[in-house]
Amino acid sequence: MHSEHHELGRSFRRQNRIAAVQFLYMCVQRNEEAFSSELFSGFCRMLFYDAENFSFAQTLIQSILEHLLSIDERIEPYIQHWKLSRIAMVDLCILRVAVYELFFDGTVPPIVIIDEAIEIGKTLSSPESKGFINGILDRMKNSLDRPLHIPSPKFISNPVPSYGTI
Repeated sequence: MHSEHHELGRSFRRQNRIAAVQFLYMCVQRNEEAFSSELFSGFCRMLFYDAENFSFAQTLIQSILEHLLSIDERIEPYIQHWKLSRIAMVDLCILRVAVYELFFDGTVPPIVIIDEAIEIGKTLSSPESKGFINGILDRMKNSLDRPLHIPSPKFISNPVPSYGTI
């Protein structure tokens, strides 16, 4: 029973991460640089998402857009011989979600974040995406100053509201 709950929670969080990637992609296409509640509500209606079930996605999106320059600056050194503009946009959006969670959030273990990004890449992007995303995030994880298999200790004692399990 516990593992079922874990799987349901993981699926719920993954759905929210996928929604965040999709919304970020839409923002790039529309040249939107700031979060808009109205746009997010319309996005949820368009995809038949219940906005109340996507509060984690909304939090991710708002935070990613607030930290976008810092997130992109963290990605750039790891895309050897590439520019951000050359990365497939969906892959870049997946990386932005993962990098935000790796470096700015800390409530999810890095290994889980990387696995989630790879799985989302399999769902939303090309077959080559898996290796590309994994390669970048795997190199990035080596620069983290926190444990790889547990949430950051500073977030364990001061958790954010739960949106389901990892």
